[in-house]
Amino acid sequence: MIDYRAHLTALAACEKTLGTLPLSDPGLAAKRDEQLDQLKGERASAVLGALADHLLAHAASDGSELSLLTRAADLWRQGLDLYAVVGASRADIESALLDPAAPGAADKFNDGVAQFRQQAPIVQQAGEAIEALRADVMRLAHIPEHPRQADRDIPSRGWGDIFLARRTDAMVRMSYRAAGNAADRAFAFGLLSGYGANACGSAYRARSSAVRAACTASATALPAMPSAAGSQPLTPACPALRPSPS
Repeated sequence: MIDYRAHLTALAACEKTLGTLPLSDPGLAAKRDEQLDQLKGERASAVLGALADHLLAHAASDGSELSLLTRAADLWRQGLDLYAVVGASRADIESALLDPAAPGAADKFNDGVAQFRQQAPIVQQAGEAIEALRADVMRLAHIPEHPRQADRDIPSRGWGDIFLARRTDAMVRMSYRAAGNAADRAFAFGLLSGYGANACGSAYRARSSAVRAACTASATALPAMPSAAGSQPLTPACPALRPSPS
């Protein structure tokens, strides 16, 4: 779950870095601005690209992590509903206390208190569900052993691990070359930000660059992205983001 937030944080950091990057070439600056506009207009596509490795991992997973995420999302929605009810009850109580002589003030106060008390069993059940979820998460049963740690060969690995381990740089460059509209380019940028996050945050990728380097490299290579085969690499300014020899 932390990894999802890390990828979205990396996406926001890449976008911010690209937006503040000083560019002396007017043509390059125009392409940068176009990319930023595409990110704003196609946010969902950018998020999908940033989480592409997770999407592929879950395509071949046993569903245990998705089950935990579903439970967490349900509890979050219950919490929001509870917050709204408690807020309404509090507003009724405060309104009655501020003007006790107003018509219906007593009824409003009593209704607010009654509604507030009715939430007690709901809060109790939610608390128990949260503790149960926490216990299940802390077992870490949803995190399998990494195939490299187990010395498994490439064909026996899941799609998520294969995607991260083989030619991710080429995948990013190809996604830009194949992009035909704003949504495609937003997806490609999300894919790039996810690559940068994994490059500096994954224990199984021998990389030392920061996300900023990935963003700087993407801006440097913007003119070459739509080009055919043989164009300059997407990451010329960032050797740590080039494909592994393996």
